[in-house]
Amino acid sequence: MRVPFSKLNNKELYTLCQRIDEIIWRYPIDTMGLRLYYDEFKLAFEKYEIGVKQENESASIVAQADVERDDAYQGFEGNLKNYIFFPDQDIKSKLVELLGKISKFGSRVIYRKYQEETTIILSIVSMVEEGYMDLMQKTHTDVWFNLLKEKQEKFEQILDEHTKALSENELESATSVRPKLVISMRNMLTFMPLHYKVTLNEDLDMVIRQLTVELEKF
Repeated sequence: MRVPFSKLNNKELYTLCQRIDEIIWRYPIDTMGLRLYYDEFKLAFEKYEIGVKQENESASIVAQADVERDDAYQGFEGNLKNYIFFPDQDIKSKLVELLGKISKFGSRVIYRKYQEETTIILSIVSMVEEGYMDLMQKTHTDVWFNLLKEKQEKFEQILDEHTKALSENELESATSVRPKLVISMRNMLTFMPLHYKVTLNEDLDMVIRQLTVELEKF
């Protein structure tokens, strides 16, 4: 039974491990002669599961901070565009100028990668502070602008904490545990058909058949 481990991301590997565990534990592990291999796999999987859940939980906090930053950016840009037809020509001229500069960053700023979006927003903030703060007040965009700066700072802080937590956490990350898990799975899956040829254990035969079907999905 072969598995393309290198092609599986952490989420796919986690799902595969769940299915393997669900299939095997329904049968008499000791009678099938799998105790040593299964215990090694189970220990590695439990550590991997903790790492995956921990990383997902931390990543979700970062994602939420990004959503808040995106909302603030859309409010900032949207409020500026709402003033494009304002009758005051000085405001309109300055507004067209600013929106033209912002448009050079592209129309899908909030869909960029985290760091790329951060670079763009910081550039826009710097540009506004250097020459458009009066426009912010006249178009009542200062509230959105300040909120954008606040959410950007919050995002950077949370992302830094997330990165630091992953590097310093006493619990092993999913990525660091993965090699041990893959080795234990490969050993167990290699042993099963060889052991069956010797024992002809019916339960082991059922496990192998079910695992074969499951592995074909990956």
